[in-house]
Amino acid sequence: LSLTQADVLKIIEAAKAEGMTSEQEEGIRHIAADAQVRLVVELSNLLKLEAADFDITEDQFNDLKAIQTFQDTEAYISTAVYDFSTVTEVPGTGVTGEVEETTASIAEILEAEEVLVHSIVEEIPKFADIELTCDVVKTCGQAAVVLTGADIAKMPSQDVKDCLEDFGMLNYTPEQVDDVWPAIKEKLERTAADKFSEGDVVLLRNLLPAVAKQDLELLDLSASFIDGVSVLGSVTRDLSNEELKPIAMKYVDAKEGEDFTDAEVQSLGHLLCGLADHEWNRSFKFISKARLLKMLPQLLSINCVSNEEMKLNWKSKLPKDTVDLDIVNLSWLASILYAEDLDDVDYRELTGAAVRNLGSLEASSKESLSNLNPQAASLISLQWIEDLEDVDKMKAVAKSSGEDPRIRTALTAKLTDALGSAYPPPLPPPAREPRNAEPQDGGDNPGARASALFSLITFALVVCISSSSDLVLL
Repeated sequence: LSLTQADVLKIIEAAKAEGMTSEQEEGIRHIAADAQVRLVVELSNLLKLEAADFDITEDQFNDLKAIQTFQDTEAYISTAVYDFSTVTEVPGTGVTGEVEETTASIAEILEAEEVLVHSIVEEIPKFADIELTCDVVKTCGQAAVVLTGADIAKMPSQDVKDCLEDFGMLNYTPEQVDDVWPAIKEKLERTAADKFSEGDVVLLRNLLPAVAKQDLELLDLSASFIDGVSVLGSVTRDLSNEELKPIAMKYVDAKEGEDFTDAEVQSLGHLLCGLADHEWNRSFKFISKARLLKMLPQLLSINCVSNEEMKLNWKSKLPKDTVDLDIVNLSWLASILYAEDLDDVDYRELTGAAVRNLGSLEASSKESLSNLNPQAASLISLQWIEDLEDVDKMKAVAKSSGEDPRIRTALTAKLTDALGSAYPPPLPPPAREPRNAEPQDGGDNPGARASALFSLITFALVVCISSSSDLVLL
Protein backbone atom coordinates (compact mmCIF):
# COMPACT_ATOMS: atom_id res chain seq x y z
CA LEU A 1 0.00 0.00 0.00
CA SER A 2 1.43 3.38 -1.01
CA LEU A 3 -0.49 6.61 -0.31
CA THR A 4 0.60 10.01 -1.56
CA GLN A 5 -0.07 13.25 0.28
CA ALA A 6 -3.01 13.90 -2.07
CA ASP A 7 -4.45 10.45 -1.32
CA VAL A 8 -4.33 11.14 2.42
CA LEU A 9 -6.07 14.47 1.94
CA LYS A 10 -8.89 12.88 -0.08
CA ILE A 11 -9.45 10.19 2.53
CA ILE A 12 -9.66 12.71 5.38
CA GLU A 13 -11.88 15.11 3.38
CA ALA A 14 -14.27 12.25 2.55
CA ALA A 15 -14.40 11.29 6.23
CA LYS A 16 -15.07 14.88 7.27
CA ALA A 17 -17.86 15.18 4.72
CA GLU A 18 -19.54 12.11 6.18
CA GLY A 19 -19.08 13.56 9.68
CA MET A 20 -16.30 12.92 12.21
CA THR A 21 -16.75 12.35 15.90
CA SER A 22 -14.62 14.25 18.40
CA GLU A 23 -12.83 11.01 19.23
CA GLN A 24 -11.91 10.50 15.56
CA GLU A 25 -10.59 14.05 15.24
CA GLU A 26 -8.56 13.60 18.39
CA GLY A 27 -7.21 10.32 17.01
CA ILE A 28 -6.12 11.99 13.78
CA ARG A 29 -4.38 14.77 15.72
CA HIS A 30 -2.64 12.09 17.79
CA ILE A 31 -1.51 10.25 14.64
CA ALA A 32 -0.25 13.52 13.13
CA ALA A 33 1.78 14.40 16.20
CA ASP A 34 3.25 10.85 16.42
CA ALA A 35 4.12 10.90 12.71
CA GLN A 36 5.78 14.31 13.03
CA VAL A 37 7.87 13.25 16.02
CA ARG A 38 8.82 9.91 14.45
CA LEU A 39 9.90 11.61 11.22
CA VAL A 40 12.02 14.24 12.98
CA VAL A 41 13.77 11.63 15.12
CA GLU A 42 14.44 9.31 12.18
CA LEU A 43 15.76 12.20 10.06
CA SER A 44 18.05 13.37 12.83
CA ASN A 45 19.51 9.87 13.12
CA LEU A 46 19.88 9.43 9.37
CA LEU A 47 21.38 12.86 8.60
CA LYS A 48 23.35 13.19 11.88
CA LEU A 49 21.44 16.35 12.81
CA GLU A 50 21.67 18.02 16.22
CA ALA A 51 19.51 20.35 18.31
CA ALA A 52 21.06 23.47 16.75
CA ASP A 53 19.94 22.32 13.30
CA PHE A 54 16.30 22.57 14.48
CA ASP A 55 16.70 25.85 16.40
CA ILE A 56 15.84 24.15 19.69
CA THR A 57 17.79 23.57 22.91
CA GLU A 58 19.58 20.34 23.73
CA ASP A 59 17.04 19.58 26.49
CA GLN A 60 14.13 20.07 24.07
CA PHE A 61 15.85 17.83 21.54
CA ASN A 62 16.39 15.09 24.14
CA ASP A 63 12.76 15.35 25.28
CA LEU A 64 11.65 15.05 21.65
CA LYS A 65 13.67 11.89 21.10
CA ALA A 66 12.31 10.38 24.32
CA ILE A 67 8.68 10.62 23.20
CA GLN A 68 7.12 7.18 22.60
CA THR A 69 5.14 7.16 19.37
CA PHE A 70 2.50 4.83 17.90
CA GLN A 71 2.32 2.81 21.14
CA ASP A 72 -1.27 1.75 20.57
CA THR A 73 -0.50 0.59 17.02
CA GLU A 74 2.58 -1.40 18.07
CA ALA A 75 0.68 -2.98 20.96
CA TYR A 76 -2.07 -4.02 18.57
CA ILE A 77 0.34 -5.56 16.06
CA SER A 78 2.12 -7.58 18.73
CA THR A 79 -1.11 -9.09 20.06
CA ALA A 80 -3.18 -9.22 16.87
CA VAL A 81 -4.63 -12.53 15.73
CA TYR A 82 -4.28 -13.34 12.04
CA ASP A 83 -6.20 -15.75 9.83
CA PHE A 84 -4.09 -17.99 7.62
CA SER A 85 -5.77 -19.87 4.81
CA THR A 86 -4.39 -22.47 2.44
CA VAL A 87 -6.26 -23.18 -0.77
CA THR A 88 -5.27 -26.22 -2.85
CA GLU A 89 -6.26 -26.28 -6.51
CA VAL A 90 -5.80 -29.24 -8.82
CA PRO A 91 -3.77 -27.89 -11.78
CA GLY A 92 -5.73 -27.66 -15.03
CA THR A 93 -9.09 -28.58 -13.50
CA GLY A 94 -10.19 -25.43 -11.71
CA VAL A 95 -11.28 -27.66 -8.81
CA THR A 96 -10.44 -26.20 -5.40
CA GLY A 97 -9.90 -28.40 -2.39
CA GLU A 98 -10.79 -27.80 1.23
CA VAL A 99 -9.78 -24.52 2.84
CA GLU A 100 -7.85 -24.94 6.10
CA GLU A 101 -8.01 -21.97 8.45
CA THR A 102 -5.96 -21.36 11.57
CA THR A 103 -5.65 -18.37 13.86
CA ALA A 104 -2.63 -17.42 15.94
CA SER A 105 -1.12 -14.29 17.45
CA ILE A 106 2.29 -13.01 16.40
CA ALA A 107 3.70 -14.10 19.76
CA GLU A 108 2.37 -17.62 19.23
CA ILE A 109 3.80 -17.76 15.71
CA LEU A 110 7.24 -16.66 16.93
CA GLU A 111 7.15 -19.16 19.78
CA ALA A 112 6.24 -21.98 17.38
CA GLU A 113 9.09 -21.01 15.04
CA GLU A 114 11.54 -20.94 17.93
CA VAL A 115 10.48 -24.43 19.00
CA LEU A 116 10.90 -25.63 15.40
CA VAL A 117 14.40 -24.14 15.10
CA HIS A 118 15.49 -25.70 18.40
CA SER A 119 14.16 -29.09 17.32
CA ILE A 120 16.15 -28.89 14.06
CA VAL A 121 19.33 -27.89 15.92
CA GLU A 122 18.91 -30.80 18.32
CA GLU A 123 18.77 -33.20 15.38
CA ILE A 124 22.14 -32.03 14.02
CA PRO A 125 24.76 -34.45 15.34
CA LYS A 126 27.65 -33.06 17.37
CA PHE A 127 31.03 -33.21 15.64
CA ALA A 128 32.47 -35.37 18.43
CA ASP A 129 29.76 -37.98 17.77
CA ILE A 130 30.44 -38.24 14.02
CA GLU A 131 32.43 -41.26 12.92
CA LEU A 132 35.03 -39.89 10.52
CA THR A 133 35.45 -42.00 7.42
CA CYS A 134 37.02 -41.41 4.03
CA ASP A 135 33.55 -40.74 2.62
CA VAL A 136 33.04 -37.93 5.15
CA VAL A 137 36.40 -36.38 4.24
CA LYS A 138 35.62 -36.56 0.51
CA THR A 139 32.17 -35.03 1.09
CA CYS A 140 33.65 -32.13 3.08
CA GLY A 141 36.07 -31.18 0.31
CA GLN A 142 38.33 -28.26 1.28
CA ALA A 143 36.34 -27.83 4.52
CA ALA A 144 38.16 -30.96 5.79
CA VAL A 145 41.18 -28.73 6.35
CA VAL A 146 39.72 -27.98 9.82
CA LEU A 147 40.40 -31.57 10.91
CA THR A 148 43.16 -31.72 13.49
CA GLY A 149 45.73 -34.42 14.13
CA ALA A 150 43.58 -35.61 17.03
CA ASP A 151 40.57 -35.98 14.71
CA ILE A 152 42.53 -37.99 12.15
CA ALA A 153 43.99 -40.19 14.89
CA LYS A 154 40.43 -41.46 15.57
CA MET A 155 39.91 -42.56 11.96
CA PRO A 156 40.38 -46.20 10.87
CA SER A 157 43.78 -46.73 9.23
CA GLN A 158 42.26 -47.96 5.98
CA ASP A 159 40.13 -44.81 5.65
CA VAL A 160 43.21 -42.62 6.06
CA LYS A 161 45.05 -44.64 3.40
CA ASP A 162 42.07 -44.46 1.05
CA CYS A 163 41.87 -40.68 1.50
CA LEU A 164 45.59 -39.92 1.24
CA GLU A 165 45.11 -38.00 -2.01
CA ASP A 166 42.27 -35.96 -0.46
CA PHE A 167 44.41 -35.02 2.54
CA GLY A 168 47.25 -34.12 0.17
CA MET A 169 45.07 -31.66 -1.77
CA LEU A 170 43.93 -29.64 1.28
CA ASN A 171 45.30 -26.10 1.58
CA TYR A 172 46.97 -26.29 4.99
CA THR A 173 48.72 -23.53 6.88
CA PRO A 174 52.27 -24.41 7.99
CA GLU A 175 50.97 -24.97 11.52
CA GLN A 176 48.12 -27.22 10.37
CA VAL A 177 50.29 -29.47 8.20
CA ASP A 178 52.80 -29.90 11.03
CA ASP A 179 49.92 -31.00 13.28
CA VAL A 180 48.15 -33.48 10.99
CA TRP A 181 51.15 -35.22 9.42
CA PRO A 182 52.20 -37.28 12.51
CA ALA A 183 48.64 -38.67 12.78
CA ILE A 184 48.53 -39.53 9.08
CA LYS A 185 52.00 -41.08 9.21
CA GLU A 186 50.96 -43.33 12.09
CA LYS A 187 47.97 -44.60 10.09
CA LEU A 188 50.18 -45.25 7.04
CA GLU A 189 52.46 -47.47 9.16
CA ARG A 190 55.65 -46.41 7.36
CA THR A 191 59.22 -47.10 8.53
CA ALA A 192 62.46 -45.42 7.47
CA ALA A 193 63.25 -48.40 5.25
CA ASP A 194 59.88 -48.11 3.50
CA LYS A 195 60.40 -44.95 1.45
CA PHE A 196 57.62 -43.26 -0.48
CA SER A 197 57.42 -43.94 -4.20
CA GLU A 198 57.01 -41.15 -6.74
CA GLY A 199 53.32 -42.02 -6.92
CA ASP A 200 53.04 -41.63 -3.13
CA VAL A 201 54.74 -38.24 -3.29
CA VAL A 202 52.20 -37.03 -5.88
CA LEU A 203 49.37 -38.09 -3.52
CA LEU A 204 50.99 -36.52 -0.45
CA ARG A 205 51.56 -33.19 -2.22
CA ASN A 206 50.60 -30.45 0.31
CA LEU A 207 51.66 -32.73 3.18
CA LEU A 208 55.23 -32.85 1.82
CA PRO A 209 56.58 -29.77 3.68
CA ALA A 210 55.85 -31.53 6.99
CA VAL A 211 57.17 -34.85 5.67
CA ALA A 212 60.43 -33.18 4.59
CA LYS A 213 60.88 -31.43 7.95
CA GLN A 214 59.88 -34.30 10.23
CA ASP A 215 60.62 -37.49 8.26
CA LEU A 216 63.13 -36.66 5.53
CA GLU A 217 64.39 -40.24 5.60
CA LEU A 218 61.08 -41.36 4.03
CA LEU A 219 61.85 -39.40 0.83
CA ASP A 220 64.16 -40.66 -1.91
CA LEU A 221 65.94 -37.48 -3.06
CA SER A 222 68.05 -38.62 -5.97
CA ALA A 223 68.31 -37.87 -9.67
CA SER A 224 66.38 -41.05 -10.45
CA PHE A 225 63.52 -39.68 -8.32
CA ILE A 226 63.37 -36.34 -10.19
CA ASP A 227 59.58 -36.32 -10.70
CA GLY A 228 59.02 -36.64 -6.95
CA VAL A 229 61.66 -33.97 -6.31
CA SER A 230 59.82 -31.66 -8.72
CA VAL A 231 56.59 -32.00 -6.70
CA LEU A 232 58.49 -31.33 -3.49
CA GLY A 233 60.14 -28.24 -4.98
CA SER A 234 56.75 -26.79 -5.95
CA VAL A 235 55.12 -27.04 -2.49
CA THR A 236 57.91 -25.90 -0.14
CA ARG A 237 57.61 -22.13 -0.63
CA ASP A 238 56.63 -21.56 3.00
CA LEU A 239 59.83 -23.16 4.30
CA SER A 240 62.72 -20.95 5.36
CA ASN A 241 66.24 -21.33 3.93
CA GLU A 242 67.28 -23.13 7.12
CA GLU A 243 64.41 -25.60 6.79
CA LEU A 244 65.21 -26.13 3.10
CA LYS A 245 68.93 -26.63 3.64
CA PRO A 246 68.89 -30.32 4.80
CA ILE A 247 66.47 -31.20 1.97
CA ALA A 248 68.54 -29.52 -0.76
CA MET A 249 71.84 -30.84 0.57
CA LYS A 250 70.49 -34.40 0.70
CA TYR A 251 69.86 -34.14 -3.04
CA VAL A 252 73.31 -32.59 -3.61
CA ASP A 253 75.02 -35.34 -1.60
CA ALA A 254 73.23 -37.99 -3.70
CA LYS A 255 74.75 -36.45 -6.86
CA GLU A 256 78.27 -37.04 -5.51
CA GLY A 257 79.77 -33.88 -7.01
CA GLU A 258 78.05 -33.96 -10.38
CA ASP A 259 76.89 -30.64 -11.80
CA PHE A 260 73.19 -29.75 -12.05
CA THR A 261 71.51 -30.25 -15.40
CA ASP A 262 69.05 -27.68 -16.73
CA ALA A 263 66.20 -30.12 -16.08
CA GLU A 264 67.30 -30.53 -12.47
CA VAL A 265 67.41 -26.77 -11.90
CA GLN A 266 63.85 -26.51 -13.18
CA SER A 267 62.68 -29.50 -11.09
CA LEU A 268 64.34 -28.47 -7.82
CA GLY A 269 62.46 -25.17 -7.83
CA HIS A 270 62.33 -23.56 -4.41
CA LEU A 271 64.63 -26.24 -2.97
CA LEU A 272 67.54 -24.37 -4.60
CA CYS A 273 67.10 -21.65 -1.98
CA GLY A 274 68.34 -24.15 0.61
CA LEU A 275 71.74 -24.75 -1.02
CA ALA A 276 74.65 -24.09 1.31
CA ASP A 277 77.07 -21.24 0.50
CA HIS A 278 79.81 -23.58 -0.66
CA GLU A 279 77.38 -25.33 -3.02
CA TRP A 280 76.29 -22.01 -4.55
CA ASN A 281 79.96 -21.15 -5.02
CA ARG A 282 80.69 -24.50 -6.65
CA SER A 283 77.62 -24.34 -8.88
CA PHE A 284 78.32 -20.80 -10.08
CA LYS A 285 81.91 -21.67 -10.74
CA PHE A 286 80.97 -24.26 -13.35
CA ILE A 287 77.86 -22.63 -14.83
CA SER A 288 78.58 -20.36 -17.77
CA LYS A 289 76.92 -16.98 -18.13
CA ALA A 290 75.14 -18.13 -21.30
CA ARG A 291 73.77 -21.20 -19.54
CA LEU A 292 72.70 -19.14 -16.54
CA LEU A 293 70.76 -16.78 -18.81
CA LYS A 294 69.09 -19.79 -20.41
CA MET A 295 67.99 -21.10 -16.98
CA LEU A 296 66.95 -17.64 -15.76
CA PRO A 297 63.17 -18.06 -16.36
CA GLN A 298 63.15 -21.09 -14.04
CA LEU A 299 65.42 -19.43 -11.50
CA LEU A 300 63.31 -16.26 -11.32
CA SER A 301 60.28 -18.27 -10.23
CA ILE A 302 61.89 -19.70 -7.07
CA ASN A 303 61.83 -16.37 -5.12
CA CYS A 304 64.70 -17.06 -2.75
CA VAL A 305 65.55 -14.94 0.25
CA SER A 306 69.28 -14.68 -0.44
CA ASN A 307 72.20 -14.33 1.96
CA GLU A 308 75.24 -12.18 1.27
CA GLU A 309 77.19 -15.05 -0.29
CA MET A 310 74.39 -15.79 -2.72
CA LYS A 311 74.09 -12.10 -3.63
CA LEU A 312 77.82 -11.86 -4.41
CA ASN A 313 77.61 -14.90 -6.67
CA TRP A 314 74.67 -13.51 -8.62
CA LYS A 315 76.16 -10.03 -9.04
CA SER A 316 79.52 -11.37 -10.22
CA LYS A 317 78.07 -13.95 -12.60
CA LEU A 318 75.13 -11.96 -13.95
CA PRO A 319 75.69 -8.17 -14.15
CA LYS A 320 72.41 -6.30 -14.62
CA ASP A 321 73.54 -4.95 -18.01
CA THR A 322 73.53 -8.49 -19.41
CA VAL A 323 69.90 -9.16 -18.49
CA ASP A 324 67.24 -7.83 -20.83
CA LEU A 325 64.45 -7.72 -18.23
CA ASP A 326 62.75 -4.86 -16.43
CA ILE A 327 62.56 -4.49 -12.64
CA VAL A 328 59.18 -6.20 -12.33
CA ASN A 329 60.18 -9.27 -14.35
CA LEU A 330 63.48 -9.61 -12.50
CA SER A 331 61.39 -10.51 -9.45
CA TRP A 332 63.53 -11.46 -6.43
CA LEU A 333 66.79 -10.76 -8.32
CA ALA A 334 65.94 -7.08 -8.96
CA SER A 335 67.19 -5.76 -5.62
CA ILE A 336 70.27 -8.01 -5.84
CA LEU A 337 71.43 -7.06 -9.34
CA TYR A 338 70.70 -3.37 -8.68
CA ALA A 339 72.11 -3.34 -5.14
CA GLU A 340 74.76 -0.78 -6.08
CA ASP A 341 72.33 1.43 -8.00
CA LEU A 342 69.18 1.48 -5.87
CA ASP A 343 68.70 5.20 -6.58
CA ASP A 344 68.01 4.26 -10.21
CA VAL A 345 65.23 1.86 -9.20
CA ASP A 346 61.57 2.87 -9.08
CA TYR A 347 60.49 1.18 -5.84
CA ARG A 348 56.90 1.11 -7.04
CA GLU A 349 57.99 -1.65 -9.45
CA LEU A 350 59.63 -3.85 -6.80
CA THR A 351 57.77 -7.07 -6.11
CA GLY A 352 57.41 -8.51 -2.63
CA ALA A 353 60.11 -11.09 -3.44
CA ALA A 354 62.51 -8.28 -4.41
CA VAL A 355 61.80 -6.32 -1.21
CA ARG A 356 62.65 -9.39 0.89
CA ASN A 357 66.17 -9.16 -0.61
CA LEU A 358 66.72 -5.42 -0.09
CA GLY A 359 68.77 -5.88 3.04
CA SER A 360 69.49 -2.83 5.22
CA LEU A 361 66.95 -0.05 4.66
CA GLU A 362 69.64 2.55 5.33
CA ALA A 363 70.83 2.06 1.72
CA SER A 364 67.45 3.24 0.40
CA SER A 365 66.27 6.85 0.29
CA LYS A 366 63.16 7.94 2.18
CA GLU A 367 61.52 8.88 -1.15
CA SER A 368 62.10 5.37 -2.48
CA LEU A 369 60.79 3.70 0.68
CA SER A 370 57.63 5.80 0.61
CA ASN A 371 56.96 4.54 -2.96
CA LEU A 372 56.82 0.85 -2.02
CA ASN A 373 53.44 -0.71 -2.67
CA PRO A 374 51.69 -1.94 0.53
CA GLN A 375 51.94 -5.65 -0.31
CA ALA A 376 55.68 -5.42 -0.95
CA ALA A 377 56.28 -3.22 2.11
CA SER A 378 54.50 -5.73 4.33
CA LEU A 379 57.34 -8.21 3.63
CA ILE A 380 60.07 -5.98 5.07
CA SER A 381 62.04 -7.78 7.76
CA LEU A 382 61.35 -6.66 11.34
CA GLN A 383 65.09 -6.83 11.95
CA TRP A 384 65.66 -4.19 9.25
CA ILE A 385 63.15 -1.93 11.00
CA GLU A 386 64.86 -2.56 14.33
CA ASP A 387 68.21 -1.53 12.78
CA LEU A 388 66.76 1.59 11.13
CA GLU A 389 67.74 4.86 12.86
CA ASP A 390 66.59 7.49 10.36
CA VAL A 391 63.22 8.85 11.58
CA ASP A 392 62.22 10.12 8.11
CA LYS A 393 62.82 6.65 6.65
CA MET A 394 60.75 5.10 9.44
CA LYS A 395 57.90 7.46 8.55
CA ALA A 396 58.31 6.57 4.86
CA VAL A 397 57.97 2.84 5.60
CA ALA A 398 54.98 3.57 7.86
CA LYS A 399 53.34 5.42 4.97
CA SER A 400 53.95 2.71 2.37
CA SER A 401 53.16 -0.32 4.53
CA GLY A 402 49.58 0.78 5.17
CA GLU A 403 47.84 -1.03 8.00
CA ASP A 404 49.95 -4.20 8.06
CA PRO A 405 49.78 -5.02 11.82
CA ARG A 406 53.27 -6.53 12.03
CA ILE A 407 55.05 -3.53 10.48
CA ARG A 408 52.68 -0.99 12.07
CA THR A 409 53.31 -2.28 15.60
CA ALA A 410 57.10 -2.23 15.20
CA LEU A 411 57.19 1.26 13.64
CA THR A 412 54.74 2.77 16.13
CA ALA A 413 56.96 1.66 19.03
CA LYS A 414 60.18 2.93 17.37
CA LEU A 415 58.74 6.26 16.24
CA THR A 416 57.10 6.92 19.60
CA ASP A 417 60.48 6.42 21.29
CA ALA A 418 62.35 8.46 18.69
CA LEU A 419 59.88 11.39 18.66
CA GLY A 420 59.13 11.38 22.38
CA SER A 421 55.39 11.55 21.63
CA ALA A 422 52.61 9.30 20.38
CA TYR A 423 52.82 8.20 16.76
CA PRO A 424 50.83 8.68 14.70
CA PRO A 425 49.71 11.92 16.43
CA PRO A 426 45.97 12.12 17.18
CA LEU A 427 43.84 13.90 14.61
CA PRO A 428 42.43 17.30 15.70
CA PRO A 429 38.65 17.38 16.20
CA PRO A 430 36.84 18.57 13.05
CA ALA A 431 35.78 22.22 13.17
CA ARG A 432 31.98 22.54 13.14
CA GLU A 433 30.66 25.08 10.65
CA PRO A 434 28.06 27.62 11.86
CA ARG A 435 24.52 26.40 11.40
CA ASN A 436 23.73 29.01 8.76
CA ALA A 437 27.07 28.76 6.94
CA GLU A 438 26.90 28.90 3.18
CA PRO A 439 27.66 25.63 1.35
CA GLN A 440 31.27 25.36 0.14
CA ASP A 441 32.10 24.35 -3.45
CA GLY A 442 28.59 23.25 -4.19
CA GLY A 443 28.47 21.16 -1.01
CA ASP A 444 25.37 20.51 1.06
CA ASN A 445 24.52 22.47 4.22
CA PRO A 446 23.10 20.27 7.03
CA GLY A 447 21.20 23.18 8.59
CA ALA A 448 19.57 24.19 5.33
CA ARG A 449 18.75 20.58 4.50
CA ALA A 450 17.16 20.05 7.91
CA SER A 451 15.15 23.25 7.62
CA ALA A 452 13.76 22.22 4.24
CA LEU A 453 12.90 18.72 5.41
CA PHE A 454 11.39 20.01 8.64
CA SER A 455 9.00 22.20 6.71
CA LEU A 456 7.75 19.16 4.78
CA ILE A 457 6.70 17.18 7.81
CA THR A 458 3.55 19.21 8.43
CA PHE A 459 1.45 16.38 7.08
CA ALA A 460 -1.58 16.85 4.92
CA LEU A 461 -3.78 15.33 7.58
CA VAL A 462 -2.72 18.07 10.03
CA VAL A 463 -3.42 20.83 7.51
CA CYS A 464 -6.76 19.32 6.68
CA ILE A 465 -8.19 19.33 10.19
CA SER A 466 -6.35 22.30 11.69
CA SER A 467 -9.35 24.53 11.02
CA SER A 468 -11.76 22.32 12.92
CA SER A 469 -10.15 22.73 16.36
CA ASP A 470 -7.17 24.12 18.13
CA LEU A 471 -4.34 21.76 17.06
CA VAL A 472 -1.23 21.85 19.15
CA LEU A 473 1.80 21.31 16.97
CA LEU A 474 5.28 20.32 18.07
